[in-house]
Amino acid sequence: MVDLAPDHLSSSKSQRPFTATAADRAAATDAKVRSDSGTIFLHWLTVASMLVSLATGLRISADNYWAWASPALEALLPQGEIWTWHIAGSFTLFFCTIAYFVYVRRASLGARNGSKRLRTLRPPTTAKLRWRAINVALHWFAYLAIATLTITGVLLYLGEAGLALTVHRALAWTMLVYIALHTL
Repeated sequence: MVDLAPDHLSSSKSQRPFTATAADRAAATDAKVRSDSGTIFLHWLTVASMLVSLATGLRISADNYWAWASPALEALLPQGEIWTWHIAGSFTLFFCTIAYFVYVRRASLGARNGSKRLRTLRPPTTAKLRWRAINVALHWFAYLAIATLTITGVLLYLGEAGLALTVHRALAWTMLVYIALHTL
């Protein structure tokens, strides 16, 4: 006669429980969903606002007498009411960063970008873990850069040029490098 009871209800004690090997656990981890809808929404809203901020910011800087790279991109950059779009995109970017921190905190996802992941930068470790740690470091750089860009942008809006302009311009170009590294 065939036993139709599920394994966990079976009275047979001769069966050993299934224990997954490290390879089985790794395969199951890789098969799991790596993100959630809140993160995906905030990520793409951040991408859109970053692109608007960078495109309009490059257009604003193309009008500068000392600009050397942005005038070469002038044909590709937006025209018209640039300041409104730049300010709206920049504040959207800043608030997306704040919303991400709140979301990660409330959803208990802090380990995703936690500082403990940076420990894997020290050898010996696998290349995959090292790259994850580099990506976490890039995220923290981006958070600080966005906060600094917001502060220097507000200072520029209030008429404080000088160092604020230099820092704002340097970080804006650095964010282009960040985007390239982040997409690797």
